[in-house]
Amino acid sequence: TNAKAAMDMTAAFLPLLQESKGVILNTASIGGLPYHIAGSKTYLYASSKAALIQFTKLCALNFAPDVRVNCLAPGITDTPIYTNRDFSRFSGIPMGRVADALEVARAALFLVSDEASYITGAVLPVDGGASLK
Repeated sequence: TNAKAAMDMTAAFLPLLQESKGVILNTASIGGLPYHIAGSKTYLYASSKAALIQFTKLCALNFAPDVRVNCLAPGITDTPIYTNRDFSRFSGIPMGRVADALEVARAALFLVSDEASYITGAVLPVDGGASLK
């Protein structure tokens, strides 16, 4: 689902996006970054997110200049799915906390905005520096 859904949606909407000079923003995870190895039990998740990152880069290369294609790679984010979660185990994040969902949304808004009009094929980690380790 992590990669195939994006592939199917891209194929379905590509003609419209090309006509309108649209933007595609995929959401992967820092788990899919080649230099971020989280743990042995995340191999399926991380592999699917890595596939989405590579898909983003190839789409950016193939669809330019008509469509910009970028990818967010959030780290652990405080959302309702983590109700009553103890985030203290993530103390290794250089910024010392997990992301607020609004911080990830602001990064997404930037990448789809005209302010990012010359950015395509980018993978933006929004992780407080976690992927640097």
